Amino acid sequence: IRARLTADGELMQRVLASEGYYDAVVDTRIDRGEREEGQERQGQDGQRRSIAAVIDVKPGKRYTLADIIINAAPTVPPTLIADNFPLAIGEPIVAQRIQGAEAAIALKLPQEGYPFAKVGQRDILLDGATGDGVYTLPVDIGKRSRFGGIETTGDLAFDAEHVEVLARFKRGDLYDSRMVDDLRQALVATGLFATVAAEPQATGESAGDDTEYVTMLVTQQAGPPRTLAASAGYGTGEGIRLEGSWTHRNLFPPEGALTFRGVLGTQEQGIGATLRRSNSGRRDRTMELVTEVTRSNYDAFNAITGRVGVRVSYDSTPIWQKKFTYAYGAELIATREDDYDFTTGGRSYDFYTILGLTGQVGMDRTNSLLDPTKGFRITSLIQPEGSLAGSFSPYARLRTDVSGYYPVTDSIVVAGRVRVGSILGAAREKLAPSRRFYAGGGGS
Repeated sequence: IRARLTADGELMQRVLASEGYYDAVVDTRIDRGEREEGQERQGQDGQRRSIAAVIDVKPGKRYTLADIIINAAPTVPPTLIADNFPLAIGEPIVAQRIQGAEAAIALKLPQEGYPFAKVGQRDILLDGATGDGVYTLPVDIGKRSRFGGIETTGDLAFDAEHVEVLARFKRGDLYDSRMVDDLRQALVATGLFATVAAEPQATGESAGDDTEYVTMLVTQQAGPPRTLAASAGYGTGEGIRLEGSWTHRNLFPPEGALTFRGVLGTQEQGIGATLRRSNSGRRDRTMELVTEVTRSNYDAFNAITGRVGVRVSYDSTPIWQKKFTYAYGAELIATREDDYDFTTGGRSYDFYTILGLTGQVGMDRTNSLLDPTKGFRITSLIQPEGSLAGSFSPYARLRTDVSGYYPVTDSIVVAGRVRVGSILGAAREKLAPSRRFYAGGGGS
């Protein structure tokens, strides 16, 4: 008990000092209770007396900051450190506040062009007579820098040229550690690395206006590029579904993936192959070539379909949410489908050959891609296409989706969604059943 009490006293001393009470006096003692009459003999038989552990605290005066001195070379702008240093003269010397202020400087300087800034060891001179403290902090800001080139080393998944595609900065931009973090996240998101790091390297090359270029050194350690996946499930609306796939994520560097996929289920069976190049010439732009054969068995129609399609898309990601996105492409479809014939009152099969184009634009004004609480999104799709059987019969599929989010309180958000679609230029019975719009069910 005495050892634990001593440790608690030392802890109390440290807690008080962390809050500015540097002259605190902490005494500990153990008070033993008195035995009652007749307990002397019981004590010899093993009975224990009650004790009280006492911690006596005299906090003393609380020290405050009388002066704050930052020893650092001039910055650009001149008040960069002062504007981001939250301590003020007159406030108590609280350890958590001081550590937080130093961390704020260490974080802000690399965001404003100082990649090699280092915060030194603080010194606090206390005056026991007045309760004042003079706080001194040395800061080595290093050389103000701009982004230069990109180099890469290690077990490479792709070269430095493709790393430049992922970077959201260009040569000559003022160094910003947030852009480096963004690049690091984009590299990780490719899924091609066991480990990857991005760090600035000084070059000594002048960039003008008293700045120097820094080279971003990307250290790669390529991970296993192949993925084998399988899933199984049952839904009351679709029955049993088994799905498996094999993917090589970097078969055609950089980021050229090949995927083989198979589906076996109550309503759908099929096989397909996809060639996909991610970050194709531009970050988050994807080029995709798909070929697949499927057999579908739905309440609305049955179909055996072969499809070849190509698509280019520019999308938002959790790392980089974009205000505007787009997609375009083309596809050739050959399909044999059954349809209800209102004349005969039965179902009959028809063969359709369809050539179509796809165009899509989206606008996103929400505050978060994955967890929006305010704003709106609009996505419009247009698909001009036509049947190649007999004379060419063109038509257009149009669809617009609108969703909105409004925060009623801090914990309640009202959200709504509207979908409007139309097919222009063709009667319903002239369309392949799989190319029609359907309402109801989970997609309504």
